[in-house]
Amino acid sequence: MMNNENNKEEINDEFKKMFGDYYYPYKTSNEIIDKLAPANKTKYFKEAGRIKESDVFRQEINEATRYFYKKLAIEAKDDYERAFYKGALLFLSDFYKRLNSLANRDPLETQKAVNEANKIIDNLLLNK
Repeated sequence: MMNNENNKEEINDEFKKMFGDYYYPYKTSNEIIDKLAPANKTKYFKEAGRIKESDVFRQEINEATRYFYKKLAIEAKDDYERAFYKGALLFLSDFYKRLNSLANRDPLETQKAVNEANKIIDNLLLNK
């Protein structure tokens, strides 16, 4: 655990050197979601579904995608700029996939799977 903490500090220090007072978010979204109460998880996933279905959200994601494709195809002058625009397009794609995944998650099924996995692990440990 200490090594992991040292790595976090090293990452934070490198970002501070490059970007000033940058805050590196250590907890992943999944870690935060996993700690939510079941009712709050349900609310979170429903909200993801509402966002995904929003006409405004879809239009703005499409506009951002169009913008970066245009930049990539017409305005990128070197490999660095092309890599940046490709990265932005990959982010938009991954972000939309993640939102779809969250919108389709059932917190009760997720909790059942976690409980079942815990039972299996407990049984394996007890039968050693």
